[in-house]
Amino acid sequence: MEVKDAMTEGPTFCQPNTTLREVAHLMKVLDSGIIPIGNGDKLLGMITDRDITLSLANNADPDKVTVNDCMHKGIFYCFESDTIDDAAASMGQLQVRRLVVLDNQENKKMVGIISMGDIARATHDKITCGKIVNHVSEERTVHQG
Repeated sequence: MEVKDAMTEGPTFCQPNTTLREVAHLMKVLDSGIIPIGNGDKLLGMITDRDITLSLANNADPDKVTVNDCMHKGIFYCFESDTIDDAAASMGQLQVRRLVVLDNQENKKMVGIISMGDIARATHDKITCGKIVNHVSEERTVHQG
């Protein structure tokens, strides 16, 4: 099974100057825990619900602090033609719960996001899902989020 068969298609992204309150509201509306950050066609990073929580816990003003101030710079990604197993292995290795999905190596256009939940729903493979959770939950060495 390929990533394109399990991913959530057409993710919404926001601009770097979006406030924490605005992005939190967007997450609520979309029922999503992650929003890609972009400027035009260029992806710059990601913000998660955890990033927002940590910022607020450090007394960030949700109406003044922007996603640019607390997003993860850079993007962890896979391609829509990759296998689910390859995406799952990448999640475990990178210790992340979601990957941006790009169309191909030439265009690198964002076409979706794949999460551990997407993989679980698509494969019903408890062993693979358990492996991802174990790797992601190990002591953080690569990425917080």
